[in-house]
Amino acid sequence: MDNRIRVKSITDDVTLGKNDSGSLFVLKSADGLTVTLPTGGRGLFYDFVVGTSVTAPDKYEIKTQTADKIRGVLVNSRDDTASKSFVATSSDEIDMDGSTTGGLIGTGFRLVCDNDGVWNVFGLNGSSGSEATPFA
Repeated sequence: MDNRIRVKSITDDVTLGKNDSGSLFVLKSADGLTVTLPTGGRGLFYDFVVGTSVTAPDKYEIKTQTADKIRGVLVNSRDDTASKSFVATSSDEIDMDGSTTGGLIGTGFRLVCDNDGVWNVFGLNGSSGSEATPFA
């Protein structure tokens, strides 16, 4: 039995499908990109890591479908002395700008759908400068 997860590099805009659930997506575009999640369904989950830091003013965007929402916590950390937690209760997007809202190499988080249309996020987000919320 092969227990390895699927690892997929993303270098351009993409819309994920339900068959992509359980995969690890490596974001690899300094010019930024947009990932659109499928319509939420109980048990779907997607892991993301930043393999290439995005360069401001570009950004990595993780978007939900129109009616879906994101809730949960991302901890932005800029160095050994500073970190700040940001909580989403009803966002529809995670935006990381390569600076204050994160998107630096090493960022990693998971999105899990526990209810139709409700995505829960948890993870760490590498940022620089004065941390700001990545939730839009």
